[in-house]
Amino acid sequence: MFPVKELLVGNVLVYFLVSAGAAFSTEKPFTGVFQGSGRQCYGKLFIRAKTLEWHTPFVICKSTPYEIVSKNFDATKPEIVFLLKGGKSCGFGAIQMYSNPEDQGYWHVLGYRSLDDFQKKSDAFLACRVEKLE
Repeated sequence: MFPVKELLVGNVLVYFLVSAGAAFSTEKPFTGVFQGSGRQCYGKLFIRAKTLEWHTPFVICKSTPYEIVSKNFDATKPEIVFLLKGGKSCGFGAIQMYSNPEDQGYWHVLGYRSLDDFQKKSDAFLACRVEKLE
């Protein structure tokens, strides 16, 4: 049988751990609908809580699950990098997005064939400037 004091301390500890976990899990996901323009970028990019979809004249990326590889919204140029899962369903393995404060309302999107291409800063990518609609 456990003494009452130890049970109380244990319950308080569990409460704090659960509360801390709940605080971390309430982080709002980066989502939105973005509109591209121009010959190679006309179309829309949909970023949802668990999937990403990108339609351009040259690439149709159907709804694909992703993992966030890196995210820094506190930087001078906020950035997020998505690793697409589920094979080569759209020709991209990684998508980088960054925002320039001098270009408010717009994001720059770079689609790479793989995470390795992104990390090596390969020159084989699709680059588009998109406007956030919602």
